[in-house]
Amino acid sequence: MPAKVERIKWECPRCGAILWLRPCDIKGRAFCSRRCMYSQKKPRRKENYGERICEYCKKYYEAHSVPQRFCSQACVTLYAHSRRRTRNIAPRACAYCGKIFRPRQGSTGSFCSWDCKQKGQRGAHWTGGRYVDSHGYIRIWMPQHPNANRMGYVSEHRLVMAKQLDRSLERYETVHHKNGNRADNRPENLEVWTGRHGRGVRLSDYHCPGCRCFAQQPPKVKRKKNGNAPKLIFTPTYFRD
Repeated sequence: MPAKVERIKWECPRCGAILWLRPCDIKGRAFCSRRCMYSQKKPRRKENYGERICEYCKKYYEAHSVPQRFCSQACVTLYAHSRRRTRNIAPRACAYCGKIFRPRQGSTGSFCSWDCKQKGQRGAHWTGGRYVDSHGYIRIWMPQHPNANRMGYVSEHRLVMAKQLDRSLERYETVHHKNGNRADNRPENLEVWTGRHGRGVRLSDYHCPGCRCFAQQPPKVKRKKNGNAPKLIFTPTYFRD
């Protein structure tokens, strides 16, 4: 067993407390505890920049910095809230749905909600009001149309056929592309069907013998890294000989 080390009496020079310590613990020791050590340190002296008037409560206070305008943090918070309440923001119409609303503080104030911002012309995904979907059909942005989807888009081939017939299409009516090209929305290339129609092109409508120029292939799936999660992008492809 190791030899027992004798304790030595030690007195704290700050508070006079008596401690019995080992010789190795006395070397370099100046205080008996952290409380005693911190009480020895002198408090930090604050510089004085004169007497001023608080801009919110109108009381006199001693400033401790050059840009100081308020006597306390509470007055800073109350002053900021009072300015927001007194700021006059006129109501305006939403750029997408036309609803009258009052913009929030810190917002651009063009749309009444996040949905309208995404659907509107000034949204981050706006492509000019016309795009090709994953199935090869052309979509037109017409939010006021009765057959528009939740994003405000309508199929172009249904709009063209409704204009030719001078009436709106029924739900059970579909539009067939004769040459198989779903982006070819010429009136002479469209015909109305009752019910759903399958894929394919009539032999009389072939572009050339054994034509597969516009036969649609199942869309390819491309993976694009967006942060840590992959994003699926569907792009239509066509056979071209």
